[in-house]
Amino acid sequence: PGFDLIYTDSGALRQFTNEQRIEAVSEYLERDEEYYGGGFSIEVQASDRLTLSADASYSRTQRIEEAVQVRFRTEDNEDITGAAVWPNAVESDGSSTNDRVETAVQIFQNGSEGLNFVTQNFDVTNHDLFANDPRVRADLEQDRFNEIYAFRGDASYEMDGFFSNLQAGFRYQELKYRDVPGASRGTSRFENTYNDTDGTGALAAANEQCRTSFPESGFLSSVSGQNPLITNVDDNGNVISSSNSWATFDALCIVQVLEQLDPSGLEFDDDGIPIYPTGDFESIQNTNLTEKTWAGYVQANFDGEWGSTPVRGNVGLRVVNTKVRSTGFRGTLTASFNSDGELSIIEDTDSLVTVTGGNSYTEFLPSANLVAEFEPDLLGRFAVYRSLSRPDPSDMSFGRTFNALVDDEVTSIAEAIGTANATGNPFLEPLLSWNVDAGLEWYPNEDTILAFNAYYKSFNGGFETVGQNEIFIVDGQELNTLVTTTQTTNDTSRIYGIEVTAAHRFSYLPQPLDGLGFKLSYNYADSNFEFEDDSLGAITTVNPDGSTSTSNGLIPPSNLFGFSKHVLSAQLYYEIGDFDFQGVYKHRSDYFQQFVSTPGRVRYVDDVGVFEARLSYSLNRNVKFTLEGINLFNEPRKNFRGAPDDFGAIQVYGPRYFAGVRFKF
Repeated sequence: PGFDLIYTDSGALRQFTNEQRIEAVSEYLERDEEYYGGGFSIEVQASDRLTLSADASYSRTQRIEEAVQVRFRTEDNEDITGAAVWPNAVESDGSSTNDRVETAVQIFQNGSEGLNFVTQNFDVTNHDLFANDPRVRADLEQDRFNEIYAFRGDASYEMDGFFSNLQAGFRYQELKYRDVPGASRGTSRFENTYNDTDGTGALAAANEQCRTSFPESGFLSSVSGQNPLITNVDDNGNVISSSNSWATFDALCIVQVLEQLDPSGLEFDDDGIPIYPTGDFESIQNTNLTEKTWAGYVQANFDGEWGSTPVRGNVGLRVVNTKVRSTGFRGTLTASFNSDGELSIIEDTDSLVTVTGGNSYTEFLPSANLVAEFEPDLLGRFAVYRSLSRPDPSDMSFGRTFNALVDDEVTSIAEAIGTANATGNPFLEPLLSWNVDAGLEWYPNEDTILAFNAYYKSFNGGFETVGQNEIFIVDGQELNTLVTTTQTTNDTSRIYGIEVTAAHRFSYLPQPLDGLGFKLSYNYADSNFEFEDDSLGAITTVNPDGSTSTSNGLIPPSNLFGFSKHVLSAQLYYEIGDFDFQGVYKHRSDYFQQFVSTPGRVRYVDDVGVFEARLSYSLNRNVKFTLEGINLFNEPRKNFRGAPDDFGAIQVYGPRYFAGVRFKF
């Protein structure tokens, strides 16, 4: 189509042309999630002043996801009968190719909030054109297990005087977390490419028997700027057709037909669902983690006067001890090439050996909280405390993953094994911080509050991406591999911010308007925390002699996980009798959200503002009806990968509605 190349100052693409294979991917997915939980508690009034309490709890969650995915794609200009039906594509060097289609990709162009495509002489709604390479994958996508035992004991002693109460207690928690690699070649994946002989192959039969209508009308039309998602033009740029859909197929139907006509060993249950690999296996990508935590605390509560000013609050100290043990596997690998020259890396499960890593630490966390009543309608709040943030269990895996063990198509062993990602780091330290909060709350009347709060947080620690060379054996040959992971540093960073809250009810208005009111809350924060991307950021490499060197990053570092500079919530409510109406607007600026499987990869979620509405009716003290709507105006979610303006994906969820009834016995 010959559209101009457009990109931003950061190098993020906005428009380009290329020659690409076009795929029709069909998928069937199942998720099974089981939860077991329970507990008990006891409280004893040991004396008039002493109260003892204890509880124990157990929680276990297991999530299993399984999917079958089928890919049909273009090749050799041909449809399923073998007829050549679109012209060769011309590449940038002037050569031609018969398996690719001239395509223009437009990003945020002509008022669109996402992607638009222009193809040349190729109708994506024509099922006949997806005539080659019928690849089937039957995957165990995820098998994740999380189990927690917890115990608690507390004592509370009432006292006379300025200190009114003394509390002490302990906590113990044991967490077990296991995760096997999802969609991994050779372990959790069945994969096969079936016969695609023109007209008579298994693909032709499956293509014709398993066609479906596109499941949605106007797909992504709310974000396409009134442009069609896909436009098909001729050699001169004249529009042949346009659509917001493409050819779709029934994934289960396809695998059943393909396996019937070209058997390859895939088995099915009585319902016609493929029998997937189970999670009962060992792999170099596995996660097997145990975290044990002891904590004890003592806290003194006070309530009295400081001079002539009434004050209340508490001072205390918490001690936390945590031990982490993470187990992984290492072993030899085998390379295997398919008919397309694509490489798979297969693990030799008989050669796996266990490796273990972990960490332990003890931290002291003091705290003090003070509330001062300067006037009957004016309160001051002040707090200083030390806090601890532990790494997520999924971030402390001891596994390794290579390009050729996931979905990336690679064609050489060096490309597959040259770099690897650690699935986590069991040696991660917690993030420690000193925190100071100070605020004022003004209550001019029973219907109004105006509050100001300022806070400051100083982190002792940060994150950096580190690479070190490890040896992996592939086909008997030792290959040096750069493995990247995230580790904590001794850097210091800070967060500061302010929060303003206002609420008022118009009780002085005549009925029925006296039930009107509003609530406003705004938070501004700033931080100099930095997190480097594990592939495009600044990577520190550990050299053989123990020294380190740091490369220049290609993209800027992100900020703290989940950190938004601006957060706003505005609520308008109306209460009349037993009815309660609420309209809410929520806004937050862009923030960094980690991927679960690759936590070192930087992903930004764009600014978003959504409207919500809630309605409730209390029939009596025991019965309440509720109705709720979320994202009423269909605000999309946009993700950016790497640079903050490098478009990654857009999701349109649409509004969601919930109705419920609550019974209280």
